[in-house]
Amino acid sequence: MADNTAKLAQLNASSQIQKIVNTGDFRKLHNSNGLVAYELMYNLHFTAEQVKASGVAGSNGVRKAKYWIKHHRFPGRPGPDTILFLEEEEELVERIHREIFERTPPTLNQVRNMAIILMEEYGRLDQVKQHLSKSWTNKFIRRQKEFRMCKGHVLDEKRFLASTFLNLLPYFTWLWQILKSGKYTDFNIWSFDETNVQLFFSNSNLMVTDAKSRYQFRCGSSPRPNYALSLCISAAG
Repeated sequence: MADNTAKLAQLNASSQIQKIVNTGDFRKLHNSNGLVAYELMYNLHFTAEQVKASGVAGSNGVRKAKYWIKHHRFPGRPGPDTILFLEEEEELVERIHREIFERTPPTLNQVRNMAIILMEEYGRLDQVKQHLSKSWTNKFIRRQKEFRMCKGHVLDEKRFLASTFLNLLPYFTWLWQILKSGKYTDFNIWSFDETNVQLFFSNSNLMVTDAKSRYQFRCGSSPRPNYALSLCISAAG
């Protein structure tokens, strides 16, 4: 009785697979046995045995699809085997974009930690943790055309939150009004040249930001103090 039940389930699975493959543009979109088997096994979650028994992809197509899935490869995508699945990469990219939008672009080490947390959520951390190295993080970011890496300035939290357009605009508006009034001599106009100093070594860490972003600073840890050196010069020399 159990054998009959298993055979009936296999026949139902084969019927479903054949119906999917022969519907619409499926064959045009997946124009080889390997692509057919990959789509059925990876995206539609049929087993290799079910796909093989249906006869739509052949044993070679199933073998190729099993290899692609096992080694995290994607048909038509050049380059070495990847560590994350496609949906996992997309989720990691989305989280990086979220950090950048909050004006706290992550460092490479933070991106690596984000990948580790993501893999823990997906239940695959034990399988891939040894591969999530600094080298992998660097290569992953370089493959994403929407990101770029730069050595950004690290500001303390208060200064970071204060450095906004709306906060700075009134000062420069007031300064422009004073200069236009003509009531001040050169001796009353002073220029400040400011240099920011961070007394910790992580200031030179590469950070990840949008490829077209003009911002090159991020919020640093509050317990790590920043200091500013200012040089005051009169316009009269």
